[in-house]
Amino acid sequence: MERLHVKRYSKKLFESNQLSFESRSKVLEALGGTFQCLKKHSFYERGDYIELETEYIENKAWSTGIHLLVPLATLAHELNQINISIPHGDIVKKNVLWNGSNFVLVDWEPLLEYGAEPAIFFKSTKPYISRLDIKNSKITSNTDKIALFYFCRKQLHGWFPTELTELIKLENDLISREFDEIPEFALSFTP
Repeated sequence: MERLHVKRYSKKLFESNQLSFESRSKVLEALGGTFQCLKKHSFYERGDYIELETEYIENKAWSTGIHLLVPLATLAHELNQINISIPHGDIVKKNVLWNGSNFVLVDWEPLLEYGAEPAIFFKSTKPYISRLDIKNSKITSNTDKIALFYFCRKQLHGWFPTELTELIKLENDLISREFDEIPEFALSFTP
């Protein structure tokens, strides 16, 4: 029997963003299982809730270092393809699992922005949200590129710069790059 991870959301969360939810959930269901980093997603209505079912992934321990460059490059390449349709929105260590040979992204939220102007809430982690995304009230691949850089930096070198001024300087450079370039850039970057 297949093990599943189930996450439950109140339907009220989607009232003001029903079209965004329907669009994003259809893309997640269509793309899920076609990439190593994106497992199969299924959404079900259950009374006052929407349930998201995904394949359970056992998170295996890993150590940081240069040996992760190829798996990180694979993750970046897949994100380059997936982000044509949808961004992940929250690429941080708690949402990246290691299955022993590849990184798998979990917690692909059915919505990345909740609420309506002027009270928009993001399902992303600061400080990795792109300033442009905040300005436009919409999470895009810009946020994923920034977060991927910091994730790669941490995995390859065991640390990442946390100074806000450094992030601001890097943002324009990062969002102008393709995802495929980010792991190598994280490897060679010196603050």
